[in-house]
Amino acid sequence: MRGTAKTKLLGLFAYPADHSKSPSIFNHAFDKYNLDYTYLSFNIPEGKIEEAISAMRVLGMKGANISMPHKAAVIPYLDEVSSEALFCNAVNTVSNDGGVLKGYNTDIYGAVKAIECMGTSIRGSKVAVLGAGGAGKAVLYGLSENNPDQIKLFIRGKNAFDLGKLDESHHTREVLEYAERLIDKTGCKIDIFDVESETSLIRDLADIDILINATGIGMGKTEGKSLINSPECFSNKPYVLDVIYSPEKTEFLRLAEASGCKISNGLNMLAYQAEKAYSIMVGSNLEIDDIMEAIGK
Repeated sequence: MRGTAKTKLLGLFAYPADHSKSPSIFNHAFDKYNLDYTYLSFNIPEGKIEEAISAMRVLGMKGANISMPHKAAVIPYLDEVSSEALFCNAVNTVSNDGGVLKGYNTDIYGAVKAIECMGTSIRGSKVAVLGAGGAGKAVLYGLSENNPDQIKLFIRGKNAFDLGKLDESHHTREVLEYAERLIDKTGCKIDIFDVESETSLIRDLADIDILINATGIGMGKTEGKSLINSPECFSNKPYVLDVIYSPEKTEFLRLAEASGCKISNGLNMLAYQAEKAYSIMVGSNLEIDDIMEAIGK
């Protein structure tokens, strides 16, 4: 059905955009339900998101997913932004409603659903999160809104393969401020850890129920690497989640599985954020089974 004079256009603005599963997910749904839409990926270099949003207006695109490196940079060029996306300073979905562009963050919903899909509950749990970049902020927001007993946040240092010392970098200050705002908003207990050694990491992770890698370590050029390498760090951790979905089993998850943990990669997070994004941009519901069918799961 795609390709008529009335076809509505959706797309992905990212750099790089070639690896994304979003075109497969959306176009599969459009074909299955005979909808006159099409979804394309656009490689938008850093610093060019303003032009992409202007093009979205000119072309009358119905919506766009936003990925790295544009999730924060896109915000000034939108007409409205949801409170959650503003709080996280990250937009991953933009809808065009009669010329009004509104930004949302569906990663928050996806993160919470991914944890629930593992068969556990955030409420009353002690959760450790590695990393506080774009994905990490969405994970932290979703966690804090669901009454965990405690969140322990671990920040990477300058060395990309170590959980290094906290420093006075801009990123560290930003993370500290973000955590304080979450504490003020939700009353959730959030502790930020400066890990100096494997021994301290083992100690600080000892009583954790859910362990989440929200960094990109384990994919792309860092495939085969893990921020945690000691089996003792995974000991007695019932649930371990990695937001990465390619490769399907990162070194982080392999080590967790070998230690007897129940593991999950980022496919459920991807699927559920796509479910919500589809609802926002298309205005109808999409079944998770359709999404999994589209990505071959």
